[in-house]
Amino acid sequence: MAKLMFTLGHGQADVERGFSINKTTINTNQSEMSLISRRLIKDHMNSHNLQPHTVPATKEILFSISQSNKKYKEFLEEKKKKIVTAKEKEKASINKDIKDLQAKIKDMKDTAKVLEDKATKKFKKAETNKDMSLVTQGNALKRSARESEVAATNLENTTLKSERN
Repeated sequence: MAKLMFTLGHGQADVERGFSINKTTINTNQSEMSLISRRLIKDHMNSHNLQPHTVPATKEILFSISQSNKKYKEFLEEKKKKIVTAKEKEKASINKDIKDLQAKIKDMKDTAKVLEDKATKKFKKAETNKDMSLVTQGNALKRSARESEVAATNLENTTLKSERN
């Protein structure tokens, strides 16, 4: 049992060596995937005591290189498609929101027009019947119509500002 305890490593040399290898392997603006690939190659070469100039350029290696290049280009195309798709979805969502807001603005303006018409009818009826309570009701309708118009205008201005940005 004691023999097993003494054979266990107690240092961080392997971990530190890995960091040192990463430092020499990494390039500026290198992606994580590239670093992992480079480390796999370097580890393979170290485990088989190979140096870059001693590796023979066989047909299999050349074929593997061309296949990996092809896969890399496919990966870049797929990544580009995902970005374009995400942008299209975002644009469609924004367009839907704009259409919804435009419909809401139109409804608010239509409501204001209906209220204005009702107020006009109340005023005419008040004049005909000489009833002051109808004037009060007409004023309330006219005030609601103005509030609806102001709200529609404010919403329209806000929408225009956000479209510019």
